[in-house]
Amino acid sequence: MCSRPTVLVIGAGLGGIATAARLARSGFQVTVLEKNSTPGGRCSRLVRNGHRFDTGPTLFLMPEVFAETYTALGARMDDQLDLRRIDPTYRVRFDDGLELALTGDLNAMQRQLETIEPGSFDGLLRYLVEGDTHYRLALERFVGRNFYSLADYFSPRNLPLLFQLKALVKHYDNVGHYFQDPHLKAAFTFQNMYLGLSPYVAPATYSLLQYAELVGGVWFPIGGLYRVVESLVSIAEGHGVRFRYDAAIPMVPSLITKLGGGDPVAIISAINVGSHVVDVSPLSTLGAMCIANAAVHEDRNQLFQRLLIYGLSMAVVGALVCYLFFGVLW
Repeated sequence: MCSRPTVLVIGAGLGGIATAARLARSGFQVTVLEKNSTPGGRCSRLVRNGHRFDTGPTLFLMPEVFAETYTALGARMDDQLDLRRIDPTYRVRFDDGLELALTGDLNAMQRQLETIEPGSFDGLLRYLVEGDTHYRLALERFVGRNFYSLADYFSPRNLPLLFQLKALVKHYDNVGHYFQDPHLKAAFTFQNMYLGLSPYVAPATYSLLQYAELVGGVWFPIGGLYRVVESLVSIAEGHGVRFRYDAAIPMVPSLITKLGGGDPVAIISAINVGSHVVDVSPLSTLGAMCIANAAVHEDRNQLFQRLLIYGLSMAVVGALVCYLFFGVLW
């Protein structure tokens, strides 16, 4: 009988795979249950007549977050993925015939912007500086940080972030500090629709989206976005993670930690495989990927307990913040 602590991860999406691999590398015996016949979750693919189609995400952003995940799993992203930068990212066409190619080539951006609005290139540079600030603050103080309770999230120490991230300022209003032409205002705020938000109601925090695209770049892995799934599954299996497909869980019980001996937790009558349960289904992919990058030297039982608390708090706090600041519940 295996003496290692056992973990059951529900869901083989990107976050679930990365979390399972991270736990396995930390010494847990991990099994992943996935209701579908293949891994990937929303990052899936369709294969027809020899052609492959990504059916989920189509943009590979924030490569440093993925690189950190691969590093935490003992691999190098460059060895796993053949990434090609897409530049221009896209071309924006307006109904009056104006066209703008958004590119990381600043010389090309300067020529285009100065033609539309003289002096606007300086506005773009200042806008990108703000986006860099928002991007790094968001990663360091929210995405890459564990919140073990609502008190951690709503701590008075976080209040300055409301102003530093311009969370109370509307994005479209804020972009007026950098551009006056309506074409440019639209071109640098419409990305809010990625999140299902209108630029007129979204917080100015989301200037980080344009920074991520123009500075960090939009990338495409050869083989499609599903290549990320395949590589992470391969790494996870190399660390001993077991995947069980077509294993739907009709209802996830209360999060249970059973650190002592005795019988394992019965998730469904046919599956008794673990003494710990990690349900990553309510988490965003990025949030779950950051869970996978938890502190290497933390005690394993303490780490596991914190993973459970983090997962629950992320789901609750995320809904509250979306409602309070964005007026929507995701």
